[in-house]
Amino acid sequence: MVAAELWEAFASGGYPVQPSPSGADARVPGVVEPSDMSFGDALRELLLADGDIYVSESGNVKWGTFAHVLHGVSYDVLRRTVRGERAPTMELMEECARVLQVWPTYFAEYRAIGFARQAA
Repeated sequence: MVAAELWEAFASGGYPVQPSPSGADARVPGVVEPSDMSFGDALRELLLADGDIYVSESGNVKWGTFAHVLHGVSYDVLRRTVRGERAPTMELMEECARVLQVWPTYFAEYRAIGFARQAA
């Protein structure tokens, strides 16, 4: 499916239907709405929505587990960024987006950096 078809499906409120290997139709979300929350809150929301891999039985995000799957990101850097003690880098947002299978523009800070670069 090309980008124009994905956009059309998103704009109409539907998602493209892709055949599954078993032959039955499966709904595949093509686009996730961008977040206006801070990076830490937006990432927490994505991880909680992703399911039990990154969420403990008590409903808390397992930040150490998530940091372990990120390439080139330490737990300490992730923890400080999520807490707002340091600004998220484009590379960190891109890596989180890659693992969670969303566009990096999901994060408000990523979009803000892009807008600032265009204005400069």
